[in-house]
Amino acid sequence: SILLLVPEGKTLTIEPGVTLKFFTSITPSDAGLEVKGTLRAIGTQIKPIIFTAQTVPYFWKGIQFTSNLTDTTSEMNWVTIEYAKGGAAPLSALSANEHSFTLRNSIIRNYECDDCRGIKLIHSNATLIESTQLLGGYPSKSTFGIHIEYGNPVIQQSTFTNNKTGIFVNLLDSGD
Repeated sequence: SILLLVPEGKTLTIEPGVTLKFFTSITPSDAGLEVKGTLRAIGTQIKPIIFTAQTVPYFWKGIQFTSNLTDTTSEMNWVTIEYAKGGAAPLSALSANEHSFTLRNSIIRNYECDDCRGIKLIHSNATLIESTQLLGGYPSKSTFGIHIEYGNPVIQQSTFTNNKTGIFVNLLDSGD
């Protein structure tokens, strides 16, 4: 399987209307998008950008921001991320560890499994999530729309459907 990597100092720009299909298997494959640099996926309402599985209903690894870039211009607007779950446990469709981004007018869906997340944020201080739908899949599964560890992201005008928990804030130390 193939992992698409955006190296530090580089920018991947995805044009409106593009669909990226990642290799899939019964268990989440290693195919996914790892961003150490900058991602600019800016679609439109008429031409959204779609990140999806090659074969539905199987899963791919998702999008992972992995560098220490807290001051980045990574932006996703009018994006759909579906059938994704990967990264370090708990699995998530979109994750950021010490990386910040903007996500607007988007949909993250079908990340259903026990202990899966739509978005997982760790030390993601400057992250803005706005007008985004997090559609887990099955409310009987233990899914979380957004899981936050440290950091102070801004989440506004977003909806959470078919998640066991909408927003989960993990308190790791006294005073968090």
